[in-house]
Amino acid sequence: MRCPSCGEAAVDPGEGCPECGETVERPAADGTGTSLGLDRNVAAALAYSLTFASGLLFYVLEDDAFVRFHAAQSVLVFGAAFGLALVLEVWQAALVLSGAAGGTGPRLLTGVSTVLGLVTVGLWTLLMVQAYRGERFAVPLFGRAAAASV
Repeated sequence: MRCPSCGEAAVDPGEGCPECGETVERPAADGTGTSLGLDRNVAAALAYSLTFASGLLFYVLEDDAFVRFHAAQSVLVFGAAFGLALVLEVWQAALVLSGAAGGTGPRLLTGVSTVLGLVTVGLWTLLMVQAYRGERFAVPLFGRAAAASV
């Protein structure tokens, strides 16, 4: 969260800003932040909860620009990850079916798929936490497109 007085990043709500000393208020949790009746940060975090499926749902149903940004980013990031994983799996299956199952190709693709999965889970966690904290965290390559679609 940012300090409203000086703009310092990484200020915890309810505590004083390390730069200017201003106390940063916690966002109101009155349930009126979005058109769906959710707090903005909760709706933005939920847009990542089921990867691109929940992102698409929140993008279509929500009017709030902050939530729509996170929903669009969810669709783009996790749609791309899903597409890449699908391509890797099809490529690996083609290698196995062609008789190259004992070679290094399928093993290499298994390793790449594993790394992709771990990166995806890490990114999923990071994006949910950042959205819940009220940050408009933009993933390189995808954040600009998400911002343009809002």
